[in-house]
Amino acid sequence: ESNELFPSLKYLYISDNKIDSYSSINELSRISSLISLSILRNPIYGTNQFENETSKQMIIARLPYLTHLNRVLINRDERRGAEIDYLQRYAQDYFDHKLDFIHQHRQYQKLIIKHGEPFLTNQNQIFDSLYIRQDLLKVQFEFADENDIKIEKKIPSSMTITKLKTFVRRLFPSQLTNDIQFNLFVVIDKKT
Repeated sequence: ESNELFPSLKYLYISDNKIDSYSSINELSRISSLISLSILRNPIYGTNQFENETSKQMIIARLPYLTHLNRVLINRDERRGAEIDYLQRYAQDYFDHKLDFIHQHRQYQKLIIKHGEPFLTNQNQIFDSLYIRQDLLKVQFEFADENDIKIEKKIPSSMTITKLKTFVRRLFPSQLTNDIQFNLFVVIDKKT
């Protein structure tokens, strides 16, 4: 749609409101000048770290011009990961209801142009797994303490150890010290 709202609005603070659906976030994508959004303490965020991280990714993917979310810089890798997760999360709805879906998810079509259309592994069966690119690795991050926190994420296979450490610090911000040690367990899944 060509009708841009608030052409000079760059910073928006809407923390502590009652925003509980992504349709409100979708509408913000019409503000192409918006580069910084603070949206903390809204019902759109979940009750645990994993749900909060997912909400953060869905917000980043829906707002293409955003450079800061909740006063934190969005780096290129984080944006790319968020956009690919968003494409994967909604691929089934996209294939089932393209016209209605594109109207509700304004950014989805642009992300398809940018990253490629998601595809379903076997379109003759019920689709239980969705893929976009082969260069993503499914990784389970486990913080071994009395709470035994586990978070599963997809990361690019090209991610460096330095970026991986930064990513892990964001997943477990209150639990980590400066010294991060990784234990690597490789599971090769040969589903055909």
